Amino acid sequence: MDATVTLYRPTGPKELQLVAESGYRAWPPRLTGQPIFYPVLNEEYATQIARDWNAKDRSTGYRGFVTLFKVQQAFLARYEVHRVGGPVHDEYWIPAEDLDEFNRNIVGPIEVIAEYAGGPDHEPRQAQGHATWVSPSDRHVIHRGDAGISAVTPTVFPVSVGAIAVDHPGRSTWSCPRAWWPCQPGAGR
Repeated sequence: MDATVTLYRPTGPKELQLVAESGYRAWPPRLTGQPIFYPVLNEEYATQIARDWNAKDRSTGYRGFVTLFKVQQAFLARYEVHRVGGPVHDEYWIPAEDLDEFNRNIVGPIEVIAEYAGGPDHEPRQAQGHATWVSPSDRHVIHRGDAGISAVTPTVFPVSVGAIAVDHPGRSTWSCPRAWWPCQPGAGR
């Protein structure tokens, strides 16, 4: 088996939705004005961004996620690691035009390993226990239980109903007439 490098990426719900639509196999193309894709080399750095930036941003719905994925080491060898702060702030700078090839070198699924929730009136905190999150496109509901992400289901509920579940995770019961997609704990798909 070829050697891989474990990478992390902090993300918000919109980008995570696009990752979900790829079957948790690829990162979406960069937006205009985003010439570089920045995966990071450790969970601590990804957590800082997801918790301290994404979960404090109104445009993300005060949500930040940490993802983990593996990439072929031979592919990454052509890129330098850049230290952009302290010893934990190491990242790759992947040009947008290389992202398709980068995605082809991802080994296995992109996993959601942590979620942070903030708000205008409180500091972000790691989401704990059971929760349900509705994707921005209304296409998927992500269910998180004690063992991590347990299932992603297509949804028939509007985002406003999903917001109730996010704000009051212990008070909502979900059923869906469509098929459930089971996952391995923590697989995020």
